[in-house]
Parts: sequence; structure tokens; C-alpha cells
Amino acid sequence: MKPPTSDTRKPHGGSSHALIIALDVGTTFSGVSYALLEPGEVPKIHGVTQFPGQEHVAGNSKIP
Repeated sequence: MKPPTSDTRKPHGGSSHALIIALDVGTTFSGVSYALLEPGEVPKIHGVTQFPGQEHVAGNSKIP
């Protein structure tokens, strides 16, 4: 079996824009990511690393 390439995402084949939101609800921490789907464009996944009230936190953070 051939190993997957580093990026297997394909361009969005739909004809309209879409917003996809993913929530990771954990027992200790939770997180959120989103992607904007644009027709013909490869989606880029964005992780949310800063939340209101955490402006002073540096680096990646999750919701406690």
C-alpha cells in the first residue's frame, strides 16, 4: 500500500461558499478549528488558538 502524501486535500467541488466548524469537546480541554470552502480552492484549516479573555496567553491554547 502506498503511503499518503503530506497533503491529500482536494479543491472544493461545490458551486457555493461554506463555513465548516469543528469542535473538540474533551474532558480536560476543548478546542475549535474552522475552514472556509471556496469553489475551486483547496480548503485551509485554521485552528483557533486565542479566545476572549486569553489575550495575555502566548502560543497555542485550548479552552480550559
